[in-house]
Amino acid sequence: MDTWYVIFGIMGLGMTSAVHPCPLTTHIAIVSFLGSLSQERSRYWYIGSFILSYCLTLFLITQLIISSASGVASIARFLQSMSVVFLGPFLMIAGMFQLGWLPWQKSNSFQFWNKLKSDRPRLSVVIGLGSLLAVAFCPATAVLFFTVVIPLIITSELHYVGPCAFALGALLPLIAVAFFLGAGVGLLDRAQSRGRFWGRIFSRIAGGVLMLLGFYVTLRDIYGY
Repeated sequence: MDTWYVIFGIMGLGMTSAVHPCPLTTHIAIVSFLGSLSQERSRYWYIGSFILSYCLTLFLITQLIISSASGVASIARFLQSMSVVFLGPFLMIAGMFQLGWLPWQKSNSFQFWNKLKSDRPRLSVVIGLGSLLAVAFCPATAVLFFTVVIPLIITSELHYVGPCAFALGALLPLIAVAFFLGAGVGLLDRAQSRGRFWGRIFSRIAGGVLMLLGFYVTLRDIYGY
């Protein structure tokens, strides 16, 4: 029973990070991206892949900290420096993908490009974005994860379940908001009998939001504006 208390406690800490205003940029990116994915036919596959990549990334970080002699502080600094470099550009790429602006999404001439228009590139973007957003710690969430959650996982010996519980706690409120947005758009389309008109509009808005967030994060973290 005590183990379950610890697991739910770790999940509660994840939810605390989800409602904290510090990682607002990351929250908007997750809600926009998952909300747009909820309009796709393969939405459960995409969203499941996003959750899995997010959980797996935090799991690997935890195992690295447990087995490493370099200490939590150095690993945290390395992860934050990596997310600074890659998060902004990757958010812009994800936004361009949602808007259909990437070259292979426009080409109809070659069989190679037609193959790339399948779900595989989108799935790669989903998995990559899930992993990057998992390590995009702001100062408050970094302190929460590295100084509270990690020691709790180590002392309770929940080396495998603990990181996944924290990831699910961090994602569940955002997934709920994204699904409510997606369901609202779907109901609007059905009520007006307009096919996926509003769904396509919502996907384009989400793509624009991701591009703007990527541009903002790049200017803020790389160029210091």
